[in-house]
Amino acid sequence: MSQFLYAVLTIPSIFISFLNDPLYKIILNGTTNAAEYDFSIVSYGMAAASGVCILCVFYMFFDIRKMVTKKENDWAMSGSPKN
Repeated sequence: MSQFLYAVLTIPSIFISFLNDPLYKIILNGTTNAAEYDFSIVSYGMAAASGVCILCVFYMFFDIRKMVTKKENDWAMSGSPKN
């Protein structure tokens, strides 16, 4: 399961690396004056990335709870000294 989660979190970073140049051109908007740069795209991207990270935290919380419950049931079935 951890390899799958690692792949899910790593694959988007591969595709994002190809977006650097187009996003840079959008931010610069063809201007050379730094006061006219448009960073709203960057703000929206950071908001989306933060939202995905928050969703990952909730997913991991519920997935770990499910794994702990399964492990406790396995211990109960095997007569572990933990009981």
